[in-house]
Amino acid sequence: MIRRMLFAGVAVLLAAAASYPVCAAEVQNLVLNPGFEQVENNFPKDWRTFSPKDKENYSIDAAATAGSKYSLKVQGSSDVSWAPVFSNTINVTPGAEYTLGAYYKANVQKGEVIFALREMTEKQESIKFNHVNVPKQTGWGFFSQKLALGPTTKTVQVFIVLRQAPGEAWFDDVILVKGDLPNAGEYAAKIKK
Repeated sequence: MIRRMLFAGVAVLLAAAASYPVCAAEVQNLVLNPGFEQVENNFPKDWRTFSPKDKENYSIDAAATAGSKYSLKVQGSSDVSWAPVFSNTINVTPGAEYTLGAYYKANVQKGEVIFALREMTEKQESIKFNHVNVPKQTGWGFFSQKLALGPTTKTVQVFIVLRQAPGEAWFDDVILVKGDLPNAGEYAAKIKK
């Protein structure tokens, strides 16, 4: 009798745990400093550019955020074709699916807004860019997309760039997770109105 009661109690606990929703806070984000909250020399820590001059296109913004302390403001120009900012290098499983997302707001007239994963080999050689589709004109929204990595991809970096795109865009709370992003609807609900 005690054994049956114990078994029933364990079964109830397991069923309750299985039905408990996974919260956004429990998701392991692979991006370092995803909300641009840590700043060194007026630039987000753990994010880089190819040259010091490229940093002129990016700034920390405390006025326009999706609800956190700072966002990353990107200033675009018709003259700038390639001056990306990119995240830490992240080890990944070749051929696996990852979901990339961010809070995003933009006022861009033309050109291209790139929010992508740069897929790389073990030697950090570029394979391809895997894009998340984001509009040129939008108020704050949460945009995400599941991306299938190539079979030879060993590492990735999150890339943000306005390519020959006059205007401005803001990114906040960038996230990269393996597989699906649980409870994606929670992210849209958290935007500061």
